[in-house]
Amino acid sequence: MKTTQTQLQCPSTPSRADREGISYKVLIVDDDPFVRTMYRKGLEKRGHSVEEVTDGHEAIDALSVHSYDVLILDIMMPTLNGTHLLRLLQDAQINARVLMVSSLHKSGIIESALLAGADYYLIKGDTSVHQVVQTAEMLCGLDPSQDIDED
Repeated sequence: MKTTQTQLQCPSTPSRADREGISYKVLIVDDDPFVRTMYRKGLEKRGHSVEEVTDGHEAIDALSVHSYDVLILDIMMPTLNGTHLLRLLQDAQINARVLMVSSLHKSGIIESALLAGADYYLIKGDTSVHQVVQTAEMLCGLDPSQDIDED
C-alpha cells in the first residue's frame, strides 16, 4: 500500500490582517458549498477578507501561499479530514486560530479536535452564522459584545 506524505510549510512572509481596520483574513474549509457561502457572506458583511476551500488538501495549498488570522474548519471532508489537518497545522507551526464547526457532537470527537489544536468548537446544528462570525472575531481578539447585525 502506497502512502503519501503531505508537506505543509509556513509562507515566507506571514502577513497578518490589518488589525487597525478590524479586518481579518479568514479561510473557510468545508465541503458543503451552502455552509461556505453562508459563513463567507456573514464574514464579508463585517469587512473580513474570506477565502474558501473544499477539503484539507486545498487548505494546505492555500496555507502554503497565504497567512490567515482564523480558519473555520469542518471535520468530515473528503480526502483529508479536519482533525488530520489540525495535526498538520501544529506540526508546521501555522499560527492561525482555528474554529472547528462540525455536525459531529460526541464529547470524544470534540475533545479530540481541541487536543489536535482547535481553539474553539461549535456544533453546526446548534449554531447560527452570527455565532460563527462572532466566535471567529473573538478568536482574533475582538470584543464579542460588539454588535453584529443578523440579517
